[in-house]
Amino acid sequence: MVFKSFHLARQSLAKGFAQGYAQSLVAGVSQNNPIASFPHDRFRKGLKNKNAFASTSTTTAIKALAVPPPDLPDTGLAAYYTAWQKHQRAEEKEWSQFQFRKLIEWDPSASKNAIEAKEPQVAIEEAPESLPVRPVLHRVHSASQVDDLKKVVGVKETEQIALAEVDKAITQEVENIKAENDAVPAIKEDLSPAEDARPESPATVSDTLVNSTTLSRTDSTFALSPVEAYDEYTPQLQKLAENRSYDEVPAVFEAMLHAGVKPSVSAYNALLSAAIHIPQAKHQIVPKALDVYSDMLRRRVTPDTTTYTALIDLLSVRSLEVTFSKQAFEEKRLRYGGMEEEGRFMLHSNETDYAILSEDGSLPVAIKLFDTAIQTESGGAFSEKTYRLLVTACAEGGRVEDMVRIYSHMESQNVTPAADMFVPMIQAFGKSGDLKSAVECYDEYKALAISNDNGQVDVVRKDNDVYAAVIKAYTACGRVEGGQRFLSKIESALETQEGVTSVRDIVTLKGFLPELLKNGSFQEAYTHSIEHLSPYARHIAMAAICIKAADGDAIPVATDAFDELPAEVDLSRPAMAMAAMHIRNGNIEAAEVFWRMLELSPTKPDFIEPTTMHTIALIGSGHAERGLRQGRQMFARIRDSQSTSNQAKMETVEHIDEAIEVMGQFMMTRGMFLPPR
Repeated sequence: MVFKSFHLARQSLAKGFAQGYAQSLVAGVSQNNPIASFPHDRFRKGLKNKNAFASTSTTTAIKALAVPPPDLPDTGLAAYYTAWQKHQRAEEKEWSQFQFRKLIEWDPSASKNAIEAKEPQVAIEEAPESLPVRPVLHRVHSASQVDDLKKVVGVKETEQIALAEVDKAITQEVENIKAENDAVPAIKEDLSPAEDARPESPATVSDTLVNSTTLSRTDSTFALSPVEAYDEYTPQLQKLAENRSYDEVPAVFEAMLHAGVKPSVSAYNALLSAAIHIPQAKHQIVPKALDVYSDMLRRRVTPDTTTYTALIDLLSVRSLEVTFSKQAFEEKRLRYGGMEEEGRFMLHSNETDYAILSEDGSLPVAIKLFDTAIQTESGGAFSEKTYRLLVTACAEGGRVEDMVRIYSHMESQNVTPAADMFVPMIQAFGKSGDLKSAVECYDEYKALAISNDNGQVDVVRKDNDVYAAVIKAYTACGRVEGGQRFLSKIESALETQEGVTSVRDIVTLKGFLPELLKNGSFQEAYTHSIEHLSPYARHIAMAAICIKAADGDAIPVATDAFDELPAEVDLSRPAMAMAAMHIRNGNIEAAEVFWRMLELSPTKPDFIEPTTMHTIALIGSGHAERGLRQGRQMFARIRDSQSTSNQAKMETVEHIDEAIEVMGQFMMTRGMFLPPR
């Protein structure tokens, strides 16, 4: 009987609720309830047939459920069904609208009299508020009329009549739309004097803000147009950018957005300048600038040449910074790394920074923006600086094809290149092994120099740097003798000995020497520098040879080059390389000499790695107390030397903490503990 009662209750409740909701509710319960799937029908076979022929009358079902059978306990729902039965009987009364509670002091007659007693002026204002009703197409014939018409005339004649009616209706619709459009200017002209002559009484202002539909309909007439709003914000943003008040630009730009004004390309250019120049971490500048560019595209604002110029310059400079930073990290890894694993950095932060730099995509994005700019109408000729930065970035990044294409576009725009542009281009051709293109690039520079001599163009000459780039290209391609002949030809064309010495020094320092050191020819580089360089240039060459030879564990050449250095110059960088070389080779006593030089040199953040390496070497050799004492003193000096900015000091402190952690990890893995004092 329990299941039967539930079934009848569901049938009776179906009359009180909507059919769809009740059925879906019951279906959901039967599907989602695991008890519903229990095979309980086998316990009540007789009741199943009774339910199939049960009456759906609500009164009968309630009577059956109101009195439970004597052999079963009370289900607890009798009182509920009794109350519901009384409610069902009460529903037989005639339906009447429920009267909601009246508001305080509400009087229908009073509101009616107030409407009738409105001022004539307000009535005049509300007169034109009745909007014209848009005409619609009416049905020409009903379905029955169409059937009767088909009986009288043929099918073809019926179609012709229907088409004629449709054409007539379309013509009438066009005329109505035209008349409506002609009436709109006249309505606006009639409304404008009324708005100007309206007195600013409290009642009128209240009516306008609350009840009047004239304001919503004539909002576009009295509100600022987009051009007027643009004139209000954009000049202010441009002025802030010109005055370098970049901190105030984001607030004004946000106010423009809150005002509902679509930013113009000039406004975005001001915001872009602020994103680039507001002080922040270097790795955050490029993402913020690209966010501004993405927002421009999202709002369908077409960038102009100024936008592309700012982005390309920023990305090109960032690409060059990444290239040089990677070279510095690779030098640190070669000199101090390999303590835990071969090819690993000493500090884990350096490992992370190097990985981030390796994933940098500034140069590909800059090239893509350049291609987009030259394909659009807004992308015309760029400045010489933009071409130079992008070409240099491509040359340093090894993208020779893109470099040539960008340079060709610059020539097609009749932009005169700077002399600095030819140096990285020639070197890039030399790295790729294309000596022919390197020589052709030099010929272009020579033609530019001749035009400068004739007064046709104004160029800042970089003759010696270009000569060095050509020599470097010859050396990179394995044509050292050809480079020597080229240098002899250049020297023979010079008239003074000072000019010959200057060319020889620059060509050796920037041409021969880097390639010899890169190839590991330390002894040849040392001999060439001793024989061909002036005293000042020789000191520079000896420092470079000492550092590279020490990093390459060429102890004799590194020692000879260090001995050639004068004592009055800064020896910190060669001393760091020499100390690391001796520690790697297990000569702690020889490294102690160069450690003393570091203690007497001006303190730099670069001393963190050599200090860590020196302390770990002393701990490993059994001099833990001395090593920790010297390391603590040097770290304190490094920390105190960073008083320029809080950010630099914070980075230095973080690196020092990481170095201390490396030393502690070294001691823990080897089971070394300091004795108690």
